[in-house]
Amino acid sequence: MDISEIISIDTDRSRFKVHRSGYVNPDLFAAERDAIFNKSWLYVGHESEIATAGDFVTRRVAGRGLVLARDSQGAVRCFHNV
Repeated sequence: MDISEIISIDTDRSRFKVHRSGYVNPDLFAAERDAIFNKSWLYVGHESEIATAGDFVTRRVAGRGLVLARDSQGAVRCFHNV
């Protein structure tokens, strides 16, 4: 599928439209993951979710399993869940 079939930009009318298929297209998701999520910081969670040493939460962000944890010294850490 060509990207022009999914995204429509009308600068004269200040309109940007995304066809609903763009939200579930695996090729578009892979391209976004490479262009955006592989090159920037990601929000995984808030430190209040892991208030005590040893607390942790697991999340999936951009298809990756992550562990957000507070270590024994109280520092916040984030790891790939492998």
